Formats: sequence, C-alpha cells, structure tokens
Amino acid sequence: MFSKFLKKKKEKALKRGSAKVRKSMKDYSNEDFFVKKVEAAKEVLGKWGLPNELSK
Repeated sequence: MFSKFLKKKKEKALKRGSAKVRKSMKDYSNEDFFVKKVEAAKEVLGKWGLPNELSK
C-alpha cells in the first residue's frame, strides 16, 4: 500500500504549500512530549531501520 503511494507521488508533482514561518511563534522542539517522541523514533529506527522502499 505504501509503495503505491510512493509511485503516485513520483508520477505527479506535489504542489508546494503556502506555509509561512513566523519568528514570533513558540519553538516546541525542546518540549518533553516531542523529545520523548524523537527518542522513541530513534530507538525504533536503530533497531529495525528504514524500509527498503524509503532508503533509495
């Protein structure tokens, strides 16, 4: 299923969003919730690695 998504993504160009980064917004990168999620993701990727479809 995910490989079908990647094929579709390659076939048609995705439009860029019109998101704007504002310097007045709070930086949440050091919040406990996000730090725990990053650590969990690093642990899983270290143990299992990326799928072959994504590592190309």
